[in-house]
Amino acid sequence: MKSKLVIISILFMLGFFLLFRISPTDMKSPSLTVKKFATIPVLHNGRIKPLDSVARNTLILIQGKQTIKLNNIKISAIEWLLTVLTQSEKADDYPVFLINNPEVKMLLGIFDLQKKTVSFNDLVPHFETISNQTNSIHKIDEQLRSPYQKEVINLYDRIMLYHRLKNSYFIEGTHSFSKNLLSFEKKIQEMRQFIKETNHQFDTLSEEQKKKIASIDTTMQQYNYIDEMSIIKPLPPLENILSQDWNSMGFGVTEYIPTYNFHPLIQLYTLTFDANVHNQPKIFNQSIDRILAFHQSRSPRIINLAKAEVLFNEAQFFFKSIVLYLLVFLLLCVSWLRWPTPLIKAALFLLIFSFGIHSLGLIFRIVLQGRPPVTNLYSSAIFIGWITVGLGIILEKFYKNRIGIFISSILGFTTLIIAHHLSLSGDTLEMMQAVLDSNFWLSTHVVTVTIGYSSTFVAGFIGLFYVFRGLLSSSLTQAQQKDLYRMAYGIVCFSLLFSFIGTVLGGIWADQSWGRFWGWDPKENGALLIVIWNAIILHARLSGLIRARGFMLCAIFGNNLTSFSWFGVNMLGVGLHSYGFMDKALFWLLLFILSQLTAIGLGLIPKKYWRSELIK
Repeated sequence: MKSKLVIISILFMLGFFLLFRISPTDMKSPSLTVKKFATIPVLHNGRIKPLDSVARNTLILIQGKQTIKLNNIKISAIEWLLTVLTQSEKADDYPVFLINNPEVKMLLGIFDLQKKTVSFNDLVPHFETISNQTNSIHKIDEQLRSPYQKEVINLYDRIMLYHRLKNSYFIEGTHSFSKNLLSFEKKIQEMRQFIKETNHQFDTLSEEQKKKIASIDTTMQQYNYIDEMSIIKPLPPLENILSQDWNSMGFGVTEYIPTYNFHPLIQLYTLTFDANVHNQPKIFNQSIDRILAFHQSRSPRIINLAKAEVLFNEAQFFFKSIVLYLLVFLLLCVSWLRWPTPLIKAALFLLIFSFGIHSLGLIFRIVLQGRPPVTNLYSSAIFIGWITVGLGIILEKFYKNRIGIFISSILGFTTLIIAHHLSLSGDTLEMMQAVLDSNFWLSTHVVTVTIGYSSTFVAGFIGLFYVFRGLLSSSLTQAQQKDLYRMAYGIVCFSLLFSFIGTVLGGIWADQSWGRFWGWDPKENGALLIVIWNAIILHARLSGLIRARGFMLCAIFGNNLTSFSWFGVNMLGVGLHSYGFMDKALFWLLLFILSQLTAIGLGLIPKKYWRSELIK
């Protein structure tokens, strides 16, 4: 009875948690279909995506979060974007610029060090100072810059990003978008008429006509500026439906001159923006419906993918998985104190359910990208977490000793936390590096070698469990030690197989892409080290050089090799596999490596000091 009550209670809490979603709701704007506006597809950073993703990715880059808190009211990213595009003066007062460095705060005259965010208008008086500082810092080598200098550069880049966003559809400060467009159209028609009347004899134009031409030229410069500044391209090509050669609003308006026709979406956008400014929900909703209908008639697949991506953004599968894995860990910890049977059952059920949520998120990403699961560093963290949890569930299925649940919850939580921090760099569904643009090799080499990474981590964490429980507790029985030994041995064998196959496949891919099988690239060396180390562990075991404890300590050291191959090569800034120096992660990588070396050191403490009696 107690077991059923515990499980029912957990299910109730779980259901409540899953029903709660942080999403762009229409509650604050009951008559404006903000959710529909969020699904409009556009081209941004080389990828067709819904405006919801544009809003979230841009706000993350500027503020580090997907929502704004203004006067204790949360504003969703899409509501913020709509305000930026249509009412830029209002958006300029939103405190969205995150500033952490105290020196930068002093530079901006912010003496309240507890204040973390400022508005665009707060930064306006300091633009010249920030710009001058940026120009000076650019002369310094990137890796030699101080934290203050990096923060100044980052702030300048975010200000420019915000400025470009404001000018992505129309010049900021435009109050009547339809009127602005109609005025431009009227001027062009008048110019066309009097040029035709004068038979292109510009010398015969009156002063008034010359003024109109000058006015048109000024307007053209504005739209050319929009074309140059725009980070959003909302106008798909009218002829080649499958092409990604979308155009900016500025380019679309200037194309009226040779064709005397606007792109069908231009006027619909002006109606939408005007309706939002003047609070005309009926026109706003109708205009959005017509925009979506236009895309639906041309390419239903684009609309379906845009809607699916909005759902993916709202559902936050990986955030939910983080919370659920943490809950699994807490349930397991409590089970060692009280109610072991019901809580272990609940923890296992919740782990499987969490794995299902994790899997849904992974499937969504595969469908949205049309690619295998690993395409960048962020997706590798998601996939490594998924594999480690899956292996943990399999181990629990065979051994039923709670260790599989324990390792799964820790590794699932940790890898998704890493993925969360990687997502702060922007679009996680970004376009791939050219060298990775191959579905076949992404499905074989990359996936296989990533499975090798994952299983090496699982073996290493089994070793950590062995060391800390055996050293600090007397509860690690010899039977449990044998189970741990068998678990680690099986996982290392599994890891060696996939690491070796993945490395060989990588060499074949390199031969096809770069004309050589092996080039001693840091990433290649890292993968080879994992293969060699796993082989060394197995050979040392077979030859009797190491036994249970030695095997576990060697497995722990595998964590260091894997973390270097996974993350370290990206911090070297060299090699064909390096896609940027991530100095912010360097501290955490070194800390992790140090923690593993510390664990190995503790594991070398003589057996007589261990609280559990070790097997030979």
